[in-house]
Amino acid sequence: MGHDLASGGASAAGIAACRATRRTGGRLADIVPAIDRILDEWFTDRLMTAVIADLDVTDGTLTWINCAHPPPLLLRDGQVLHALQREPDLPLDWNFHSRTPPTTHRARLQPGDRILPYSDGVTEARSPEGDLFGEQCLTDTVIRATAADEPAPEALRHQEHELSDDATIVMAEWHPTPGPSVPAT
Repeated sequence: MGHDLASGGASAAGIAACRATRRTGGRLADIVPAIDRILDEWFTDRLMTAVIADLDVTDGTLTWINCAHPPPLLLRDGQVLHALQREPDLPLDWNFHSRTPPTTHRARLQPGDRILPYSDGVTEARSPEGDLFGEQCLTDTVIRATAADEPAPEALRHQEHELSDDATIVMAEWHPTPGPSVPAT
């Protein structure tokens, strides 16, 4: 959506709309139109892509909405599964989401699964020779790091390509949280 001060302001406004909606009990499907409205009102010439997600840490249910963003990757047992690839909705700030509810997707994670949402700036990075980093190189890098038993933060530190766009990458690894112990009677 750009690299100037207005882009940073639009991002901050989008995050604020997300937080305000969650704090008032809103669901993911409520967050998208809230961001859409604030961007349409204050940043009419900006488009924003996003993956807005929620992970239920007790049972591993991942719920997400993809607004014109690359689909998150799912890593399981050293392999990248394309289980999270869905047709994305339109980007934010077309006010489309105020009229049409966004598509909410769900998947059930298995213990040890890693999810990897990333922006296109990661895969569009170029080597000094001009080679595109690409999704395949991203997945190969993460798989190698996972095979080496590197923790999630370390698995993302292997990018030597030059960035030409904003790049965001997050990795979350799910492990079930133990439920409350029930005293025996």
